[in-house]
Amino acid sequence: MHFNSTKMCDVVCCLLVPTISPNVTSAFNTSSTSINLTWSEVPLEHINGEMKGYVVRYKELNESYSNSKNINISNCSIVLQNLKIYTAYEISVAAASGAGAGKWSVPVIVVTDLDGKS
Repeated sequence: MHFNSTKMCDVVCCLLVPTISPNVTSAFNTSSTSINLTWSEVPLEHINGEMKGYVVRYKELNESYSNSKNINISNCSIVLQNLKIYTAYEISVAAASGAGAGKWSVPVIVVTDLDGKS
C-alpha cells in the first residue's frame, strides 16, 4: 500500500484548531434582555493557523445550545441581546482558526433581570 505523504500532511495540518480557550473576564446583565461578556485574547502561538475570530455560544440553563455568534477577531467582548427576562444563561467562548473552533472556555452563568433592578 502506498501513501502520499504530501496529502497526509495537508489533511493533518488542516485539522488543527486552537489549543487553549479564552478566559471569560467579566459577564453581567446590562438590562432585562441583554448580557455583556468580555474575554481574554488567545495568544497567536496557540491558534494553529490563521485566526478567524471567536465563537460565543449561549443557551438557557438546562437547555441544549441553540445560539451562537461569530465575533470579529479585533473584539473580545459582545453584548448578547433579545434574551428572556429573569432567565439564567450559560455562556462559553472559543477561539477559531480556519479549521474551526478550539477548546471552549469554562461556562459562566448570568441571569437577566428586570430593568433597573440588581
